Amino acid sequence: MVTQNAPITKHLPAVIIGGGQAGLATGYFLKKAGKDFIILDENKNIGDSWRNRWDSLQLFTPAQHDSLPGMPFPAFKDSFPGKDQMADYLQIYAARFSLPVHSGVKVNHIYSSGNHYEIELPGEKLLADKVVIATGTNPHPNIPSISEHISPDIFQIHSSSYYNPESLPAGDVLVVGAATSGIEIALEISKTHKTFISGRPPFHIPDKVFKYAGEVYWWFASNILTINTPIGKKVKEKIIHGGSPLIRVSYDDLEVAGVETLPRLNELNNGRPQFENGSALNVSSII
Repeated sequence: MVTQNAPITKHLPAVIIGGGQAGLATGYFLKKAGKDFIILDENKNIGDSWRNRWDSLQLFTPAQHDSLPGMPFPAFKDSFPGKDQMADYLQIYAARFSLPVHSGVKVNHIYSSGNHYEIELPGEKLLADKVVIATGTNPHPNIPSISEHISPDIFQIHSSSYYNPESLPAGDVLVVGAATSGIEIALEISKTHKTFISGRPPFHIPDKVFKYAGEVYWWFASNILTINTPIGKKVKEKIIHGGSPLIRVSYDDLEVAGVETLPRLNELNNGRPQFENGSALNVSSII
């Protein structure tokens, strides 16, 4: 780990940490205003935070609402772009506006020092008058401590490392977590494995809302459900603790696909998952 005595290599008016949608959009406006800044991102390439997700991942917002400032998303209206389309879009966006993205750079620490900030990188230090944190809501996996006690004969993997059903061994699969990612992964795996899912699903927004009032919904979500409004602040807490609303997929889809739903995972019984209702399960894999 770099110490605070690392050499200072540059003093900048602004540094953006994170080269995803928020970081690039912020960079767009700073560039437009003629400001001097850089964007630091730990991924090897722009868009890798999307490329490295599971193969079939699609955005749950339609293409017309996936654009960043100054550049429409290149896909048909009401289509749902795949994760690689999003990754390529971000890379093209950064190139089009000549945004100063420094890829493969990991930020170790940020210190507030008087009227500026000190940013520790491997082997050097930057000074910045302003710092924008744009690393996303879940930049790193949150793996519960209970995973350490799962039986070693059960294959376990976090959703951030899951790519497709073929990457799992034969046998039954338990998906822990019934929000959007969990349901989408469970639906995909159910085509090749007996699949279970545990957890409490968040609220599902009916497809008819998007069919007949989609533009109104997305306007409301973008302009009213923000951290600056009372209703937005209230919804924020529910999303943090319970997950975003289900869009495109629902709990009913699990029943149609033959996925068995279970209560929340409560504890382990001899290394095997046990649920709030006292039932236990033998599986080959846990996601």
